[in-house]
Amino acid sequence: QSLNKQFLNTLEGCTSAAAVVWFRRALGCWMSTIDASAIKLLIFDQYKTLTEGESDPEREIIREFALSNSYTAVEEVVCGTLWGEGGEKEYLTSLVRRLQLPDVEDTYSRLRSIFQRDARTERVVSEAATVLLELSMRGYRLAILSNAATPQYTHVLQDERIRKLLDPELCVFSYAVGLVKPDARMFELVCDRAGVPKAECVMVGDSFRSDFEGSGRAGIGFRVLIDPKGDHSDVSPRLRSLGELLDLLPPRSK
Repeated sequence: QSLNKQFLNTLEGCTSAAAVVWFRRALGCWMSTIDASAIKLLIFDQYKTLTEGESDPEREIIREFALSNSYTAVEEVVCGTLWGEGGEKEYLTSLVRRLQLPDVEDTYSRLRSIFQRDARTERVVSEAATVLLELSMRGYRLAILSNAATPQYTHVLQDERIRKLLDPELCVFSYAVGLVKPDARMFELVCDRAGVPKAECVMVGDSFRSDFEGSGRAGIGFRVLIDPKGDHSDVSPRLRSLGELLDLLPPRSK
């Protein structure tokens, strides 16, 4: 893959556009553009789409407490438990009860440590701010739809360059609404807040189950899978990196 990329970069610098198109198709990375006139809202997943790193609190909790629960079941609790007025104490109490963990102080301490340690392992990808700025300049509205455990997991809002491009009302985190993707209500919520029909939205994410399939079942008009490892070769459109989105989404007409 790295050799292909190196060759493609060389090719782009010394030959015709037609040859570049042919080679991209041969690599399986060619994507025709989406009709920009049909799109009003771009909805982005956060983790492993706009960020990178080792963050995975569900995995860490399963490992720490030797749980037999499925990953999906733990995610529904960790990311789908509403962070209310009671804050961290109320949230952790709910986790302990729903995951049937020992209701002792040591459990709460271990959970706090997991979230604090885990959140620090994630960072915004270097090209995210540039890509989002360019898409905004091309006339697209931007939204965030993320399965996030707690307010610690709002990395895109912690990046000043990205935060100023976003409407806070269109940044929907699961902990704030008590729902998790692929629940159709998550997608409906962000579309309703934007006042944009689902058919005129694009969902961009890295999870085939939560982002691609989930948005499709919810009725989102267009879906794009970020698939850097090439795990889903049968999916289209499928991009290897966030930056390739600029090839897929041309400027909207004024």
